[in-house]
Parts: sequence; structure tokens; C-alpha cells
Amino acid sequence: MPANEKEYVGHVFQEQIRFNPVTGDRMSKGFVQKYDRQGWDNFRRYGGSQGWTIVPIYLPSGWAKELDPITTIGKRTKQR
Repeated sequence: MPANEKEYVGHVFQEQIRFNPVTGDRMSKGFVQKYDRQGWDNFRRYGGSQGWTIVPIYLPSGWAKELDPITTIGKRTKQR
């Protein structure tokens, strides 16, 4: 990791795990993604509810490592 990224950029391994329903073979591949502080906070908030499996590799000091819990599932609709 470049020294100038150490304080400002977090690295995580993420994947939306998918399997072939017929054969059971894994169809998805994970990848390493870099986030700045704002991007990580947004991803923490919504990534889990979008089906991402996330493993923090390196997060700068003071960044939250855990994901925010899902409070609702499904779409919200306006009530009249």
C-alpha cells in the first residue's frame, strides 16, 4: 500500500456471492476495493442490505470496522 494512502484510504475484499442453482458452482468472484472515508461510511450503511459480503483488509485508525445492521428489508412505499 502506498504510504500516502495509509491514513485516507481503506481496503476491503467484497463480493456478492452467487451460485448456479442447477450445478451449485460458484459464479461470483470477489475483488479488493478502495474507499475514502465518506465512501466507506456510505458502503457500511447500505452494502450489507445490497447483498455484499465484506471483509476489511485495512482500515485507517478511527474508521468503523463493523457494518450497520439492517433495520428494514424490502422497498418502502409512501402511505397515503
